Amino acid sequence: APGGAIEGDHTSPTQPVSDLTFMPKPLTGADMWGLTMFDQLACRIEFQGLRYEGRYTPPSVQGSLIYPGNFGTFNWGGVAVDPVRQVLFGMPTYLAFKSQLIPRDQVPPPDEGRGSEQGLNRNEGAPYAVVMGPFLSPLGIPCQAPPWGYVAGADLRTGKIAYKHRNGTVYDMTPLPLPLKVGVPGIGGPLITPRGV
Repeated sequence: APGGAIEGDHTSPTQPVSDLTFMPKPLTGADMWGLTMFDQLACRIEFQGLRYEGRYTPPSVQGSLIYPGNFGTFNWGGVAVDPVRQVLFGMPTYLAFKSQLIPRDQVPPPDEGRGSEQGLNRNEGAPYAVVMGPFLSPLGIPCQAPPWGYVAGADLRTGKIAYKHRNGTVYDMTPLPLPLKVGVPGIGGPLITPRGV
């Protein structure tokens, strides 16, 4: 796991890894995406300026890329398991986030009731605040190429992913209502019935 935590903090030299994984490959500049060459270029430029050393990249004052991000791969919705067929179903999410530590003396004063602190977690009493949010293009679309989520199933007997289906479009997510089936992030979890539905 990468080191180089901020002063007064530490990182673990290793992290446990499961044989069954939905973990995506690390991002590269070539993975940056956009509906136009301009937002793709903006994403590539920002990607190069962020600290990113894979999935355990620690937060930084420079700004770090967190991938697969706060939502995933699995988070809120969890998974469902069919104990008879030995299949696990989930909705893995692949959405990169940005995180930047702000030294305490640089945190702006509270802006009461005006909503200008979106993404800022003040972390009162800590030496740093943090600004966090999805890694988006100027058009408000994720900077990394789709898919950003699946409905997926894993065979628990073999430990292999047996099923992947892109779920959803960006029609309601962006200023450009495009019905592209890109696989959107899912927060809810799956449900399984005894009949396999």
